[in-house]
Amino acid sequence: MDSDIPENFQKELTCAICLNYFTDPVTVGCGHSFCCSCLYVSWDKEESRPCCPVCREPSEQNNFKTNVILKNLASMARKASLQQFLSSEDNRCGLHQETRQIFCEDDRSLLCLHCSSSQEHEAHRHCSVGEAAEELRAYLYGRQDETRAFYEALQLVLQEEDKKNLERLIEEGSKLSEQLKKYQAEMIEKSINLRAMYDELMGMCLKPDEEMLKELEDKLRR
Repeated sequence: MDSDIPENFQKELTCAICLNYFTDPVTVGCGHSFCCSCLYVSWDKEESRPCCPVCREPSEQNNFKTNVILKNLASMARKASLQQFLSSEDNRCGLHQETRQIFCEDDRSLLCLHCSSSQEHEAHRHCSVGEAAEELRAYLYGRQDETRAFYEALQLVLQEEDKKNLERLIEEGSKLSEQLKKYQAEMIEKSINLRAMYDELMGMCLKPDEEMLKELEDKLRR
């Protein structure tokens, strides 16, 4: 978080689950707000009735709308955080002693103005760090939504398969049981892998812009 942003303001724009600025915030019935993805992941782990992660009040909601005001305020705070980092001493170019405000899309690095026009980088594609962060976050949100939708669809398939499996086990005996167990194990493994991918994408989305950009190349390769 950022010392230039009032602490109370930061707190109001921070998700109590991931402890970062809100991304796609939603508000539950008790009035507490969370990142939508954080809330769903938290509820996925609940063995009983879904409750607010803060006050534990039970919730009947399962379809939320984005809190637009919180989303806009969190976006403003995140941009202020990025600007504070970009203007800090830690972000100065070691060669030219200027702040690195430019993102090189070809080799995924932060550059100062002089470095971006050097022979090494002049033919590369460049944009502002803020623009690169926004584009990457939008891309990750899309992949995250796709992964979650696929995961939820697979869960429904597994539930339906459980019902069918029970009926078939009764009718066809132990031989079919082994085949069905093997098939179900494969489906469960796919479900686990999808969930891990979703959690990883979510974790990356929630990181500060500069960290998210640094980890981009490795994550996309995987």
